[in-house]
Amino acid sequence: AVTTTEGALLGVAGPGSGKTAVIAARAAYIIDQGLADPSAVLAVTFTNKAGRELKRRLASVLDESAREVWAGTFHAFALGMLRQWGGHFGFDPDHLSVYADEEDRRAALTKALQSLGLDPKSQPRRALLDSISRAKDRLLWPGDVRERDPELGAVYEAYQEVLRRRNALDFDDFLLFAVRLLEESPDVAECQRDLYRYILVDEYQDVNHAQHRLLALLAAGRGNLCVVGDPLQNLFSWRGSDIRYLLEFQRDYPDARVVLLEQNYRST
Repeated sequence: AVTTTEGALLGVAGPGSGKTAVIAARAAYIIDQGLADPSAVLAVTFTNKAGRELKRRLASVLDESAREVWAGTFHAFALGMLRQWGGHFGFDPDHLSVYADEEDRRAALTKALQSLGLDPKSQPRRALLDSISRAKDRLLWPGDVRERDPELGAVYEAYQEVLRRRNALDFDDFLLFAVRLLEESPDVAECQRDLYRYILVDEYQDVNHAQHRLLALLAAGRGNLCVVGDPLQNLFSWRGSDIRYLLEFQRDYPDARVVLLEQNYRST
């Protein structure tokens, strides 16, 4: 799992088998062998806590070069792209606001409902925000939603317009816009692929459609994508994650090497 550096690799790992340790050791091996500079290694995971642990593991096996490896969450990586290239969508990247909490999103939705002539208090705002969030996780834009559900599509479109006027993104927008940026701007996509030559993903069983698409776009070309996951541990299905992407990794990458990590080093 550490030394098979070229091409796609799937590590199927049980609990306590060292998924994060393998990701850190693989990054160290790539750098030690001179295959890439530390800044050419991208290591992503799902939660801020897991991101901090990933950085800690990298620091334990690397010298100060650990700080040059980009390690963190999918959302932090996507937001970094938009802070650099958000002008592609008409945003002012230098003054981008992030609506990461419920209160900000609810206030924006209230404004959107008012713009449609609807009484916000009579609308299921929690359910509407959840539906918009699920649409974004599936990379659906207002026009896509409007075809199936005209009323929800109109609310979604009005909500996005409020965010646009405020030069703001909500949490789900990070991946939605980052994927579209890579799809619509070949120059940006090529720049990112040249920059990140090796992509490492921890806890791959928790990937959702938007994250899966982002990885596919970044790995296009070299295909140096290493993912490690446990098919029996899917924690974020409520956030749109889909275990299918782990189970069908070999379909997406037919030449992928599969390594089984079966030894449990955690439990007595």
